[in-house]
Formats: sequence, structure tokens, C-alpha cells
Amino acid sequence: MSLYSLVLFVHVSGAIGTFVSLGIWLFGLAAMLRAKLVEQVRALAWLIIIASPLMVLSVLLLGLAGIEMALTTWGLSTPWIAVSLVSVVLIGPIGAFVLGPRMRTSFGPTIPSS
Repeated sequence: MSLYSLVLFVHVSGAIGTFVSLGIWLFGLAAMLRAKLVEQVRALAWLIIIASPLMVLSVLLLGLAGIEMALTTWGLSTPWIAVSLVSVVLIGPIGAFVLGPRMRTSFGPTIPSS
């Protein structure tokens, strides 16, 4: 097995983990709109909180493996790699500056403790 095959496996695994955790987030947030009991909101919030480390790890694996393949095999001047790097730089802050504060506001003081 070559190093490229191993890095490609890590890259694809990171992409799968990213989409799975994003799906969990979207399912949880959509289900919260229909929740009628505090217990339902707590269960959905727990699901989203558990999926957050998976998202961070998956995005980290995806990025590191992608950068490694871009530098060693493809080169940064390849057009689709340049587009993907610009996309990551433009879309990345959305999670930190748009979704993050909304998640903290939604899960913070609004869920009463028992």
C-alpha cells in the first residue's frame, strides 16, 4: 500500500465523517422545531453536542489529507484545488461567526435544568 492510498483513505474518511456529522446537525435542528417537550429538546441538543467533536475531527482529517495530496501529487496550481482552497477560506468562517453564536444562544440559557 502506497502512502498516497493511505492519505486518500484518510481524506475520503474525513469527507464521510463531515457529511455524517452535518446530517446529524441538520436532523437535530429540524427536529427541534417540532419538539413539544423539554426532554425532546435536551435529547436533540445532546445529539448535536456529541456530533460536534466528530465534525471537528473529520474536517481536520479532510483538510490535512487534502493539503498533503495537493502538495505532493497534484500541485496547488491545479484549478480545482485552487477553487477548493478559496472555498474553504470563504466558507470556513461561516461556522465560527454565524452558526457558532446561534448554537450557543439556542442551547445556552433556554434549556432549563431539572
